[in-house]
Amino acid sequence: MQFNSEQSSDSIFPERIDAETFCPHGRREDICQSLIFDILAGKSLVKLSGRMGAGKSTLCDVLEERVPINVRAVVLSGPSGSFEKFFRLVASAVDGDKRVTDVQREVSEQWQQLLANHLATGSHLLLIIDEAEKMFAATLERLLRLVAEEAQDAHFTLLLVGRPEL
Repeated sequence: MQFNSEQSSDSIFPERIDAETFCPHGRREDICQSLIFDILAGKSLVKLSGRMGAGKSTLCDVLEERVPINVRAVVLSGPSGSFEKFFRLVASAVDGDKRVTDVQREVSEQWQQLLANHLATGSHLLLIIDEAEKMFAATLERLLRLVAEEAQDAHFTLLLVGRPEL
């Protein structure tokens, strides 16, 4: 049995999932490979849903570790609140200190700028939203609209992960 080096000394369970010892049962390996294929194929929107305890969050962790080097994965878990709050969270996660939060500009313009900035790096951006069913419906709707309008040539994939009600 292998353990991640980040485990605490008084626990036999690792702190983080080790992508190399990922349990292949329940077709998890097939699902992980299929998600990577969808990302590399340029799909702008992918949805993964399953019941509570099915291993969706674990799959997100493994996917984040396994994506090719030219894919930048950003994982957000259970974001809630207004679209503007969500957008600031995404901009901070993607751009770090170069936050795109100009209140005078429309969010769609800022979204285009964020994608353009990332595209200039030459890599594909993968935004994974775990527990996406917790998002406000209006926030999710605005996000999906932006993705549909802007993601075709932006080397961007949105992966929504959540329970079946998503």
